[in-house]
Amino acid sequence: MVALHLKPWTPQRLVSRDEYQRPSGTVAGSHIADMVHLKQAICLCHKCQHKFAATKAGYVTRSNLPFVGGRCDGCNEMGFERRLYLHHKNLPQ
Repeated sequence: MVALHLKPWTPQRLVSRDEYQRPSGTVAGSHIADMVHLKQAICLCHKCQHKFAATKAGYVTRSNLPFVGGRCDGCNEMGFERRLYLHHKNLPQ
């Protein structure tokens, strides 16, 4: 049996913890625009989906993975029925 001891306050862990969370005080649209610029995967709830022009930004949703669970990148609410958008350059071949 192996015991793994993690140091909770190392700078690397703080950065990785805050990497995918929207910083407080930022507008949802600018956060999503930053994610589009970096070609990251975007997870949106049903309320925020109609605000995002996926085809214009080069994003597609996969039919074999229609819903995911997690935090919405738009409104920052947690849930299980989120639509996952992937940039077309990041799709597996």
